[in-house]
Amino acid sequence: MKTLIRKELQENRKLAVLGIIIFTLLILQGYHGSSSALQDVSSQPYGYAQIAEKVQPLLASGFLTQTCFFCAIFGALLGWMQIFSERHRDLQAFLLHRPATRTEIFLSKALAGVALYLLTTAVPLLCLLAWARFPGHLAVPFEWRMAIPSLAYCLAGLVFYFAGMLTGLRQARWYASRGLGIAGAVVVCFAVRMGSDLWEPMAAIGLGLLVMIAAAWSAFETSGHYQWQALRGKIALIISMTVGAGAVLAFVVGMLVSFFAQDRLPWSYYSMDRNGVIYKVTQAPHKQPEIVDLQGKPLLDEKTGRMIKLSDFNARMGPAYSLNVDFEPPSSGMFAEPSRYFMLWGATQDTVWYLWNKYGRLIGYDLVNRRIIGSIGPNGFSTDLAGGGSRFVLPHNYNAWSHSNLLNTRDTVYDIDLENRATRPLFTTTPDDPIGGAVQVQMLKDKEQNNDRYTLAATRRFIHLVGPDPARSADIPVQPAKRAAPVLFSLNSSGNASRVWKIPYQPSYPDYTAIRFSPLLNGPDPFALWLEPSWGANWKRTSKLPSRVMWLAEDGAVTRTVELPTRDFVTDNLFKEQWAAVLMPPALVALFPFLEKDALPLQKHRLRAVLSVVCSAAIYLSLVFWFCRRYSLPPRSTWGWMIFLLFTGVPGLLAFFSVQEWPAREPCPACKKLRIVTRETCEHCAAPFAPPPKIGIEIFEPA
Repeated sequence: MKTLIRKELQENRKLAVLGIIIFTLLILQGYHGSSSALQDVSSQPYGYAQIAEKVQPLLASGFLTQTCFFCAIFGALLGWMQIFSERHRDLQAFLLHRPATRTEIFLSKALAGVALYLLTTAVPLLCLLAWARFPGHLAVPFEWRMAIPSLAYCLAGLVFYFAGMLTGLRQARWYASRGLGIAGAVVVCFAVRMGSDLWEPMAAIGLGLLVMIAAAWSAFETSGHYQWQALRGKIALIISMTVGAGAVLAFVVGMLVSFFAQDRLPWSYYSMDRNGVIYKVTQAPHKQPEIVDLQGKPLLDEKTGRMIKLSDFNARMGPAYSLNVDFEPPSSGMFAEPSRYFMLWGATQDTVWYLWNKYGRLIGYDLVNRRIIGSIGPNGFSTDLAGGGSRFVLPHNYNAWSHSNLLNTRDTVYDIDLENRATRPLFTTTPDDPIGGAVQVQMLKDKEQNNDRYTLAATRRFIHLVGPDPARSADIPVQPAKRAAPVLFSLNSSGNASRVWKIPYQPSYPDYTAIRFSPLLNGPDPFALWLEPSWGANWKRTSKLPSRVMWLAEDGAVTRTVELPTRDFVTDNLFKEQWAAVLMPPALVALFPFLEKDALPLQKHRLRAVLSVVCSAAIYLSLVFWFCRRYSLPPRSTWGWMIFLLFTGVPGLLAFFSVQEWPAREPCPACKKLRIVTRETCEHCAAPFAPPPKIGIEIFEPA
């Protein structure tokens, strides 16, 4: 076995050397991109979305995509080359006649291939991890969990490795089902990408390895033939083919739906101009947008008298500020998202600041030596990371493109002064009325936004609008304080900075979690407030929750209110519904009565969906039963396939035709019916095959 391992290492070392060179260059490119992003961060006045995706190379979307593709391609190519290189000049037959079992030969190939693969992919990744771990190399937060996405993609490449071996071994056509194992491995990569808990990517990789190893092992024992494989090999092969067929089918159907149905789906939204008038904009592909008011009257251009263009309409619209309200901690997010660990908050000339989720504070890095200089919390600047334990609530309104400087605890909203490394309280509330979110807004003044920054904050019971800092509104420069002491706003007797108004939060959380604030210019009222339902609450109620728009006077009094119907999330597009019903496994029809009312996307056409599923299942179940009888499959296999198709649907049907080997059929001399040539007797009349005629060159051992 050692000799076989040495042979495999020598034959594939050139491919491994080429792979490690390419992957090392990709890693160096990713690290250089992160360093360049850190150099540019201080020159960006606002909008750190592109930089936030690059500063940590372990989480950079471009680097993770390159890692995923390289590990998948290299793993599949290495596994396929180990099989394909021995097909020339009958080297495989020579290898299989050595004094070793097929299992020992397969294990030798697998051990050598896995060693070469890990040497090519894991070693460069560990070097990058070690380089990013030590301070002074990158001015960005580091946690060990950040290594999970890239290392998980590396391990997922092992699934591609055994899928490549399976592709090289299977006796199937290249343009048909031979590569479905690789399509099944793609599903593992998608599961790794969507993982938010450690067990999810590990479970996906473990199951993928278990299935692909068993399928490749059994295929190697039978030279790629399905009929003679052991039961474990058949089950693993069927699972891999079903998952791969499902992935290919989902891709094809998605392309068909986007090609045939997307151009037919109009969509609409509501928008408010600077005078407080609401318009409904309906857009359809390849058509001029239709813009009407709430009475259905079209908006015409005063110059031309025709329907106004969308660009001219957008110029009339005033600014709108969105506030997302949530009183629960935000979800952790996926492992590959940088916001799971930190948020790029801002930068000064010599410092870059991150909101590190682990500490709930702003952590500063010196851009010269790339080391931590301290942290900012509710109590101001501190030279350590913990800052005495005071921390902010993780924001629900963070926007890397144009985020504000607001952070809050449960009872106080703060403005962050990065230049002076200080915090300024803007708004406070009582402990029984916690803060659910806050955002900075600006008012309209002579058709332009003035520089006064107001604060819109939502608590459990009220929505507050707090005025700007008095020093700022009077154009009085704020004197920079010492870096260890916070600069405070002038507060009124209630602890708030010149509150403008507060109104009850009705309709309230949790059904209504989105607040939109629109400052007005020439209308009778200076403010408009939109309360919009959450997507989840609206979905459960079949999009029946309306959006409420309120016009407010200067003191916050509601002058008028209107309710707008929200867009229907349940589309009645027949094309998409029919495809979803046809591809649905028949066993799911039994679950229809137990589903929540309004939880099924096909609620409007439930009966038609059931009929579509039943009819399509009846067609392909009859087709499979006919093929099983035609090629004389045992009753146990026939009924096993029928039950399997009840739970897998069309992907299982494609797997059935992918794994089966259809033998030739010839007329039986006795009954004249077509019989398969792989049986010793006719399946119709039990007559044996006649011996071939003698031609005089036969050599027989005497009886």
